[in-house]
Amino acid sequence: MREGKVLKELLKKSAQYHRYDVDIKELYISRQASYLPSLEKLDRGTIEKLFERRNLKVKDIFHMFHLLDGAHSFSSYFDVDVSELSKLSLPSGKSLKMALIDYLLSDDVQKKVNSFIREKRHMFIQYIRQELCSLEDVVTVDLGFQGTIQKSLEKALCLYGERPSITHVLGIGAETNKFHLANGMDIRGFAGNAGENDAFIRTIMRSPEGIEQLLMTAGGSTVGYIYDYESEKAKPILDNKKEDELELNAKAVCHQGMYAFQQLWFYFHNCKRYLAKSLLYRKEELIKLLHRFVGFPTFAEAVHVGNLSHDDNFGSQASSKICTEENERTMNELGIPHFLHLSVLSYKKWKVYWPQAVVTRKEPRYLFQQYVKINDSFSYSNTMSRLASEVANDGNRKVIVYGGGEVGQSFMNIVHLFHLDVECIVDRNEALWGQKLNEVEIVSLDEAVKRGVHVYVVASFSFADDIRRDIEERYKKESFQPKIYMWR
Repeated sequence: MREGKVLKELLKKSAQYHRYDVDIKELYISRQASYLPSLEKLDRGTIEKLFERRNLKVKDIFHMFHLLDGAHSFSSYFDVDVSELSKLSLPSGKSLKMALIDYLLSDDVQKKVNSFIREKRHMFIQYIRQELCSLEDVVTVDLGFQGTIQKSLEKALCLYGERPSITHVLGIGAETNKFHLANGMDIRGFAGNAGENDAFIRTIMRSPEGIEQLLMTAGGSTVGYIYDYESEKAKPILDNKKEDELELNAKAVCHQGMYAFQQLWFYFHNCKRYLAKSLLYRKEELIKLLHRFVGFPTFAEAVHVGNLSHDDNFGSQASSKICTEENERTMNELGIPHFLHLSVLSYKKWKVYWPQAVVTRKEPRYLFQQYVKINDSFSYSNTMSRLASEVANDGNRKVIVYGGGEVGQSFMNIVHLFHLDVECIVDRNEALWGQKLNEVEIVSLDEAVKRGVHVYVVASFSFADDIRRDIEERYKKESFQPKIYMWR
């Protein structure tokens, strides 16, 4: 529900705008809260999968299955990460991993754990029933990706003898959802699902933490349910999460921005319904917006979003910044190319949540320059990137761009990557004077000289020499000469 509160507000406003009669409710549920209720029993396969979880400690497993009272023989290993179990051995020589598996599969432990699972399932089902009232005509809405919670919900209901008819809608659906569909689960994706737009979605799924954090509101994750005798209802138990007021305030500003954007969309939809409807069918273009954010973050995005705290929300109390100092040390040791090669595909080895942001925080232009080198080598972007790099490397921070055409637009699109500030844009076309390009005013050369910034970037190929001569001729009236950067 940390993300669900924002989604609920957006859905309510949308239902009001479209005049849909639909009951929109909060459903407190998480991977952790739905995990135990969805288990038929604790078997070896379940334990092995549990050992693949991020940031899970040995103590977390004993706590999860309510076994802390009988865990004395393992207490000295409580702080060991489960991913490290196979590397350690007991004094007897037996591997810690095998010893823990044997303990969890022992008859006494199995009896206790499986009884505990049934109790958790009963309370979970009671909560679901009272909140949904009916299991027909229900739609769940979530950001994404692999339908883990949705599958656990349906499995728990089925184990309890229910036969739900629920449609699950994800903002972004993973390729693996094809298996849910094959098994009869109605799970859909707004911007792609079951392989649709998978090339973009894979990048977002690898590092979703930034997007998730920007949606989150105050309060801990749902960790379970308890019966409240006063209200005679099952109530969610929330994790005791200590909130950073600065982060909460920053996220609240983002949420207000989302709501404001939605109102602007409604206005656009009302004025141009056909065009608005056609835009919603361009799923690839929609997912590209998030793909750009994750795969090619700006310096400001990498810094501000990378500094947000993240927890893995599954049985662990571990929490850290999305981008850490340890990530940066790893990058410095490996070098950027090797760091990206090793960490972009998987979190597991180097424990890096958002590798592209780690790189961008140190080298803001690296990813962009690699992209244009591979995909855009003959375009304006590549040439303007080299030109902007030259200007920035000479120590300039404020410039005047001469040329308001396509080349000038290309330069303006990348200027922020090089921490350059454009004072104004010069163009010979008097009809453009007073207009703006990327919020920067277009002026005459005479007006530009008055601004006091005497560093010019010539954003033209065909007329570059003519423009240089124009600038030099104009400055003959001055007691100093300008710096002029142009394509060569």
